[in-house]
Amino acid sequence: MSIKQPETMQTRAFSDPEIKKNVTGLTTFSGSNLRLGTKAVGVISESERDDYIRKFENDYGAKIQEQAEGIDTDGLELYSVEEIVINTTKTFMYFIGRLNPPHKGHISALVALIDAAKEKGSVPLILLGSGPGKVRTMDNPINFETKKDFITAKLSQLGFEENTDYIIKEMTNPARDVAEYVANGLENTDIKPDNIQITHVAGDKGDDAEKLMFALNAGVNTAEIMMPNVPVSKNVAAITAVAASNAGPAMSATIVRKDAYRSVIDGTGYEGWYAKYGDFYSANSEAIYNAILYPLNSIPEEEKRDVIINYIENDTLPNAKKTKKAKAKGITKRKINKSKNKRRRQIRTQRKKRRTARRR
Repeated sequence: MSIKQPETMQTRAFSDPEIKKNVTGLTTFSGSNLRLGTKAVGVISESERDDYIRKFENDYGAKIQEQAEGIDTDGLELYSVEEIVINTTKTFMYFIGRLNPPHKGHISALVALIDAAKEKGSVPLILLGSGPGKVRTMDNPINFETKKDFITAKLSQLGFEENTDYIIKEMTNPARDVAEYVANGLENTDIKPDNIQITHVAGDKGDDAEKLMFALNAGVNTAEIMMPNVPVSKNVAAITAVAASNAGPAMSATIVRKDAYRSVIDGTGYEGWYAKYGDFYSANSEAIYNAILYPLNSIPEEEKRDVIINYIENDTLPNAKKTKKAKAKGITKRKINKSKNKRRRQIRTQRKKRRTARRR
């Protein structure tokens, strides 16, 4: 928000060194929160706040007024309240990702998202996906609750709180989720904006943003419908994942998963995996580790080793053939049930006809 006003008047009004020092160092108010210079005093009562204001007015009000009246306004363009121009842009920012599991790069991206949104007076949306059909495979093993617990705990350590600094939700339908986020934001807007900006914050995988462009378009369409006379712009901002170490490659969810599976093969188990990732995942380490290994529960013990090696070396998911067989079996079963239901309807119809014939 920008306000059009003569900056020279502001500068000269507080040109006295003593006044300038005390204006800067005495009080800054936000509701009933008081700051003395750069030091936060904390929450004070309304009566205490009023006492501070009265003290400031008594000590410096007359001197400020004296200097203000002595300002030469010749050549200055002065504005009335009605002439002050206020330009507002309503900003929406969101992130979509599976985060299986969340790693340093993800947290870095989310912090950048929250910081950027704060600068624009916005609360960003974090949408967490769970893979196709929410089926927990070795590629997508972690459920929403486990991911959310870790992310909210990690962001809280960094000073960000859910529903105040960001919104986090399970992704159900990307287009609908983004559209609802935009709609809710516009419904709760007190002042009609002059512009609306919607930004999809993506990782550094170029195809991710392209695949989800339909969700961004859904947000734009919602804004255009709700506020047809307000210009709407869309944008994609890419954020590069941070490195796992100063010299190492970017931290990868795939590497974190595969290291968990390797710990099963080499016998180091949770302790071996924790030694590498415990500092980052902290109190959520065991929950993340167990969630990664969850898909192994459905694999026979004698097959686990081969399945893990095949996944680590070839990125091959288990049970691909069984899944196809199961689908075929399901289709056959539906056909049988459909045939049975049809036969039952025929029998009911015949019985009804016989009863009708007897009455006649």
